Amino acid sequence: MEIVVGIDGGGTKTDALFMDVETQKKVKITGEPSRSSAVGWDSSHQVIISLIDRGLQAFNATAEQLRSVSACLSGVDSPSQGEWLTNELQKVFPSPKIEVKNDAFAVLSAGTDGQPGIVLILGTGSIALGESKSGQVARAGGWGNLIGDEGSGYDIGRKGIVAAIQSFEKRGETTMLWEQACDMFSVDEPEDFISIIYGASHPVSTIASFAPIVLQCADATDNIAKQIVHQAVKDAFALVRSVQQQLNDEKDLPIVLAGGLLSTGNSLLTEVQRVGQHLPFQMLAAEPVEGALLRAIRKYTS
Repeated sequence: MEIVVGIDGGGTKTDALFMDVETQKKVKITGEPSRSSAVGWDSSHQVIISLIDRGLQAFNATAEQLRSVSACLSGVDSPSQGEWLTNELQKVFPSPKIEVKNDAFAVLSAGTDGQPGIVLILGTGSIALGESKSGQVARAGGWGNLIGDEGSGYDIGRKGIVAAIQSFEKRGETTMLWEQACDMFSVDEPEDFISIIYGASHPVSTIASFAPIVLQCADATDNIAKQIVHQAVKDAFALVRSVQQQLNDEKDLPIVLAGGLLSTGNSLLTEVQRVGQHLPFQMLAAEPVEGALLRAIRKYTS
């Protein structure tokens, strides 16, 4: 028995997909969140160890039968972070080949079936990531709400709330966003947002939760909402273009669209597809953890 495992870890949960190379049997196990910025590096480390132990038990296998691990985790944003966690995992599981990457790598591999390509992820945050045919890796964005995340749910939600307040205060154009914000957050005055936003346990997520409302208003031809969406699309294309340039303009690489903001039928996805109709876009059709497993298989065979 030879076991390989792909892991996709985020701020809500962590998925691990195990496969016995000989029989092709697969087992999926879900565990606690492993995003380092949310749970800390030590807890992230322990979540991964626990998942691997549970998967081996499911196969009635030993650690010596583990051949490769690809852990794609939210919060791993530098080579040094990946190297540290790789070394920590190697202390517990010395036999397999191990890699630790940002979770965007799992999404990319899931979208391209393990082949070269680019992925654009628009969720609460935003990032574009690419791998060329020669193995070169490029990234744009993904730097968090304080210094990045242009075109993300947080970015759109924040601009929508700001526009709503400015409309109420007569220092901005009239927009239906004010009424929508009042309904969603159960507020009557702009000052009510102080406790709603600054008192939230997860203010970034609270702000990002308004993004779908902004998209709905854009669909309803609200001019301010449409301007916010238009800027988000420009920012998204800037991320993709940056990765293309870093990869020496390999424009034939497929571009996978992923993330909660790019849901079928909403105005953001429609505008992205319209503006980029000349680009080889494709929607993510597989779970990210499947991409992580593909990476583990590739590592096993390399």
